[in-house]
Amino acid sequence: MRKGTEWGIGTTALLVIGIIMAAGYFALPQIMQKGEDPVWAVPEGNPQHGAGAIIRYGCFSCHEIAGIRKATGRVGPKLHDIREQMYIGGVLANSPDNMAKWVRNPRRFSPETAMPDLGVMDQDVLDIAAYLYKH
Repeated sequence: MRKGTEWGIGTTALLVIGIIMAAGYFALPQIMQKGEDPVWAVPEGNPQHGAGAIIRYGCFSCHEIAGIRKATGRVGPKLHDIREQMYIGGVLANSPDNMAKWVRNPRRFSPETAMPDLGVMDQDVLDIAAYLYKH
């Protein structure tokens, strides 16, 4: 094979990869934009009850959470934009189901996490997720 041909194939491959990546990059803002309703709704959860659950379980002591005045913690990540994050706990794809799994048992997915198992009840998990995805 001539060197010119090899260079052309490599350049073409890089161009195709670049186009695919650019298409994904420009599609993302159309999927999620600030101020829109959450991409993932939690119909079984009640965001108003979620605010109370966040206080009862002490989530505010480790996290900053929009709309919860006490929530000024610095141990865990800020949760005011969780709906825009790609991952939960750095290990689970962001979705309401995965949020529920993480809140129920974070060390199952990340043994080194500082987040403890708080014994969050099933309905409270859904309510907390509904609150976080709404705010």
